[in-house]
Amino acid sequence: MNQTNLVPSEDVIRKIEIEYLNQVVNPKLIQPLPRKIKLSEFDQEQLNYLYYLLVNQEQLFVSLEFQHIEDKTIHTFSSDRVIPELSPFLKLYSLHAIRFVHEPARRWLSHMFAQDVERLSQTIMPISPKKWFYCALTLCILSALLLVTLNFENAKAWEFGIFTVGVLAFGYVWESIKAVRRSRKHQNKHEIIKTRLSTALESFSKELLHID
Repeated sequence: MNQTNLVPSEDVIRKIEIEYLNQVVNPKLIQPLPRKIKLSEFDQEQLNYLYYLLVNQEQLFVSLEFQHIEDKTIHTFSSDRVIPELSPFLKLYSLHAIRFVHEPARRWLSHMFAQDVERLSQTIMPISPKKWFYCALTLCILSALLLVTLNFENAKAWEFGIFTVGVLAFGYVWESIKAVRRSRKHQNKHEIIKTRLSTALESFSKELLHID
């Protein structure tokens, strides 16, 4: 598959960045967060940003990973679980990493930028009925010429009729299979575009949100 034309355009990427920025309710909260120290050692501004990320993980397409201070195991938590037990949580864990999560980002891109994804994914259109008909007709003509060459006068009319129907059926089935394959390639290009847009969004969010 030729992917040279699948590079997302700068205008689409910029649109996505602007829309993503609209989801960041309070940019003033954003700041780098330290790793490998107890959360209880965070200052209040760092804690405010940590809480913001926890509450808005789904909206920002991020996942927060915390490391237990004693056994060094890695855990992810939702805000519903952390906030009610905030004080012991802050003493037991350090921030291990903040990851960008691509799957919800791709779903968001499909919903918010469907037309842009389609425009960037344009490929061979589904085959039209005319095309398979003309292909099958060509096969029939070539077959008829072959029969003439092989002493057509000895061939019975019904034999030629069955042969013609068979060639038409074969042409229809063959072109239908090709149409399905083209449709799958078209869908695959949609996924490639969404993945590339998601990767571009990941780079933007890393710089914006100070994530890993």
